[in-house]
Amino acid sequence: MGILLAKAETEALHRAPASQDPPTALTRLLAGYQAQAPSAGRLPLLAHRLHRTALEAALEHPATPLTEAAQHAARAAAHLLQAHHHLNHPDPTTSRTHLHQAQHHLTQAQKALSRPHP
Repeated sequence: MGILLAKAETEALHRAPASQDPPTALTRLLAGYQAQAPSAGRLPLLAHRLHRTALEAALEHPATPLTEAAQHAARAAAHLLQAHHHLNHPDPTTSRTHLHQAQHHLTQAQKALSRPHP
């Protein structure tokens, strides 16, 4: 499955290059994605993608304060999406836990950015 994911993301990168701001092809790409992903499950999907991005940033060598900050920022964004997803959860501690995790990762990102970087 990882190979299929890598191929799909590489193809998406070529069709919607990040050098365009915003990428014009991104609208079509997003429309196709939304047609396949049920709206109720999109936030968990996005959170999962952000956790995966954070993990990949953490594996980057050599690690720098910038890659560390990116890793924590991605984790913070993932937890914020999960907190929002669980707002109507019967147990409010789930959402609060994600909010605390987001705050922790934002603090770590700020600390990483305050260190000297190349």
